[in-house]
Amino acid sequence: MRDQAPEFTVFDKLREVEKEVAYRHRVYRRLISAGKMKTAEATRRIGIMTAIAEDYRRAQAAEPDLFKRSVVGGGQ
Repeated sequence: MRDQAPEFTVFDKLREVEKEVAYRHRVYRRLISAGKMKTAEATRRIGIMTAIAEDYRRAQAAEPDLFKRSVVGGGQ
């Protein structure tokens, strides 16, 4: 029997992608200054991760909030 991969929530994934975007901003800035990366490449790569983060934000917004309760026929 194979081990099951851990399940991660959309929030978990979004948080990690946002950390990655911040990391890339810091690292790519240094690489550009050192002449080891072109600005266009850094912009492209950061843009891709930012788009992924936006996908996860939309997915998170679409997830049901298990802590909100709707009262059906609550009488108030």
